[in-house]
Amino acid sequence: MDFPGVEFTVMYAVLSVVSLIAAIFEKNYKYLCFILGLISLLGTIMSVVNLQLQSEKLFMLSSAVPIGLLLVALGVNTTVQYNKCTVTVTAECIGGHSAGYKGRRSRFPRFRYWYKGKTYEGVSVVSYPPEQFEELFQNKRRTIYINPKKPTRCVAKIQFPIVPTVGVIVLGGLFLLLAAYILVFAAGGRFLKKG
Repeated sequence: MDFPGVEFTVMYAVLSVVSLIAAIFEKNYKYLCFILGLISLLGTIMSVVNLQLQSEKLFMLSSAVPIGLLLVALGVNTTVQYNKCTVTVTAECIGGHSAGYKGRRSRFPRFRYWYKGKTYEGVSVVSYPPEQFEELFQNKRRTIYINPKKPTRCVAKIQFPIVPTVGVIVLGGLFLLLAAYILVFAAGGRFLKKG
């Protein structure tokens, strides 16, 4: 088997470095960046070990564990950030930025609002499909919820994005179950053998 481990090692190493640097400079998502950096570092270490041992099962394990942890961390972070937004304010949507892949992009609305005598601008912790974004936010004032401890974090609690958020957590859990399956059936060090 020709191992694609070099690509995974480079991908995890780059993600680790970028996430850890972002943890230093990022104000709002410092802890998430740090956690993602550590998980990516774990993936880098596992990939390097896999490159040395050239084991198919270890390759699957070194792929499944970090990917599963990353997905679970992202889903849990979205849920936690959503639930911390508890104070209502009236805000004006002043735009948004797009994220996603070609053909299925979401928009994160950007709001301007006043809270405790100060003007804030915050980007929603939840994204919306473009058609819903246009209908709900474009050039409109609406009630949103903000995190009172970090007022730049906000969300329009129209409906919790249960499918994408829970879907990401479940998908991450499936990757972790795959890793557990590999470990159980590779007991006794057999996963270190080639093939």
